[in-house]
Amino acid sequence: MHGVPKNLKLSRFYKLPLRAVDFMEYIVYFRFGALEDRGMEIGVEGRWELLASDGQVVLAGSPLVPPGEPQAKFPIGEVVERSAIDAPQSFALSFASGMTLRVFDSSDRYESFSIPQLNVYV
Repeated sequence: MHGVPKNLKLSRFYKLPLRAVDFMEYIVYFRFGALEDRGMEIGVEGRWELLASDGQVVLAGSPLVPPGEPQAKFPIGEVVERSAIDAPQSFALSFASGMTLRVFDSSDRYESFSIPQLNVYV
C-alpha cells in the first residue's frame, strides 16, 4: 500500500504511553503501552519528525537520527492524547506535553512504516 490511508485507526494509540524507542540497523520502532502487554508499535523505515508544542522540529530521522544527536528528547512515558492524518503524506500522534510524532510515507518504492497490530504496511 502506498500513501497514508484516510481511515487509519490511530485511536488505538490513545491513552497509551510511549514506552520505548528502539533503533535498529534500518528501522526505528516506537513502542507504546505497558511492558506486560504487547501494546502497539510503529516501525519506521522512512522519514519521521518529533515536534515541540510550538511546531518546531526537535528531532528527525530517515529512519535513524544523525550521529551525535541526543535521543533523550523523546517523550518516554507520556500518553498519546490526539492524532491527525494528512493523507496521503503523513500521520501524527500528539502527547500530553504537546509534543508530536509525525510519520511520513516517504518512498514510492519501499515500505515507509508499519503498524503490525492494525495490519498496516505503507
